[in-house]
Amino acid sequence: MSKILYSACLLQVLAHATYAQTGADMLRKYQAAIGSFRTADYVVQRIDTFGNGQVWNNTGRVVLQRNPTSKLLGAAFLASRPDLAQSYFYDGTTGFELDDKAKTFILVKEPYEPSVLGSPAGQMLVEE
Repeated sequence: MSKILYSACLLQVLAHATYAQTGADMLRKYQAAIGSFRTADYVVQRIDTFGNGQVWNNTGRVVLQRNPTSKLLGAAFLASRPDLAQSYFYDGTTGFELDDKAKTFILVKEPYEPSVLGSPAGQMLVEE
């Protein structure tokens, strides 16, 4: 009986050992999975802690649609910060800084990636 139990345990251990994955394997699978998505919609909470002890705790929502011709992130997107009533819409070529409260916008003909990602709504974007 103990030999059967030992054999069963050994098979379990070996079975799990053959399916072990490295971090690089998991990263490749993750990148392949996100590479197959055409559209993504997510709610994000971004917490930034600075050297002086200041903490920014911001939440927002983003909708991304893959666009191979887009110069920014390879996608068209709408990013919003409800707490500030600000959004940023990018159609793949032109950006729009939206003031959701005043119902106005500023047209940005050639958006510059660092300034978009640094804007309040742009801070909600996840670059990957």
